Amino acid sequence: MAAEHETRQPDLHLVPKPAALAAADRAPVSDQTAPGIDNVPQHPVTAESLLAARLSGAGEASRARIAFQLQRLAGNEALQRVVAAKPKPKLTSVKVANAKAFGAPDNYVTTLNAPVVVSATLNVGGAGLGAGTVVWTGGNPGGKQTDRQVVTTAAGLQAIKVTVGTTSKNVNIYVVDAAPLPAVSPAATLTHTLIGASAPGTDFGLTVVTIGTQGVVGPEFDVTAYLDGNNWKFRVTAIRHKYKVGVSAQGRTNIAGPGDPAIKPSAIALIISDLTPPAPGTPHGPPRTTFWSETITRAHEQAHVDHFYTDPAFWPKSMKDFQDEIAAASVAFDPGAPKTSTGAGVIADKRPTWQGRADFFHGQADAAEIPGSETYAHGVSNPQYTVLLNSIKDTVVPPAPTGLAVAPVGRNGATLTWTRDAANETGFEIQRIESGFFGPLFSSWVTLAPVAAAPLTFTDSGLKPATKYTYRVAAKGVAGNSAFSTERSATTAK
Repeated sequence: MAAEHETRQPDLHLVPKPAALAAADRAPVSDQTAPGIDNVPQHPVTAESLLAARLSGAGEASRARIAFQLQRLAGNEALQRVVAAKPKPKLTSVKVANAKAFGAPDNYVTTLNAPVVVSATLNVGGAGLGAGTVVWTGGNPGGKQTDRQVVTTAAGLQAIKVTVGTTSKNVNIYVVDAAPLPAVSPAATLTHTLIGASAPGTDFGLTVVTIGTQGVVGPEFDVTAYLDGNNWKFRVTAIRHKYKVGVSAQGRTNIAGPGDPAIKPSAIALIISDLTPPAPGTPHGPPRTTFWSETITRAHEQAHVDHFYTDPAFWPKSMKDFQDEIAAASVAFDPGAPKTSTGAGVIADKRPTWQGRADFFHGQADAAEIPGSETYAHGVSNPQYTVLLNSIKDTVVPPAPTGLAVAPVGRNGATLTWTRDAANETGFEIQRIESGFFGPLFSSWVTLAPVAAAPLTFTDSGLKPATKYTYRVAAKGVAGNSAFSTERSATTAK
């Protein structure tokens, strides 16, 4: 072994001794100076040079310093071994919260204001990561170095890139102008609005103008688009319809109320005839040949409107069917197609088709309501005509009866008949006068017992034989009695 050692020793002397160590060899050494070896100028050394210096017979001070350097070198080498044993941070995966995977890998879709977070997973724990270990591009800082918040306040593409060392990952998040599909669909509000009068039609009275005529279109509606996973879903939130009406009196005279100047004794009979409704439940209104009431006719048409738009069996039902059909529709989200990349785009694309369906369902409601429509509307307006007639009868004096005729009945009686010229009589007053030797000169009119409004006949009895009697008749009303009719006479038999 000694020979072997001697063989290697010359090779070790080939390593030059550092100048600092040579100086240390020449310096006096004592117990007090030994601890101060840190004050010796430091120079980079290698394990080989330190070993060579020791083996070359360095002085005591140098050997102490060499021992210290060897200890420190051994510690550094141990640390390097620990560092070498610990793995370097490396990106292993990326996760996206509150967004749905879409299409190609690493593509996601989400809605406005969704709290989307991209998280990086490393092969080492997140604790103790050095600053800048995880490098992000796009988005905002998250709560941890490994998290990134995505900006979702505006629609569009949000590109996020994460880099750890030499490994990177790109994530595309499409933010669309929609909200998540609600668990409970909102109920659509239904409204209908009168927007004015149309041109007068050929039909008498008011005519409700339906869709497709007079510039009135089908129902207007609002639709909200929602994102359900990777598909667009829709909900109708409001439906509106506008309608017009047309007035066509066709030369008839309007009776605005009981004080209307057109109501005169000479016209009262025809007014009452024209405004008298048929029996209840009959699906038509008064004759209205010469006179009509615009106010009541408007009420009649409003009854049509209310029946159609508010009865659950018609407009509400048809629009519910329309809403259900739209709610069942689904369109795939496609960020590369303008018609399907935004809620506004997909609604604009589908609206023409939906408008046709809204018109269709409107027509269904119209067809369902028409059969009983007139009966319903007259059930509302005919009673109003009755009220109007009663008010007219109570404020207008009836006209005098016409067509009075008197015929003798044997030696002691006479029969009277006449014609009524109004329908507001509450009864009739009959008077007679007896013509003696000097005629009616010394006689006076006598009022007979009251006569009811019907029948239009009266038999007078207890008369004298071979005597001439003259009669006249007046109509009685709430507002007063009419003038007397033309006088008529008859002579009893001898």
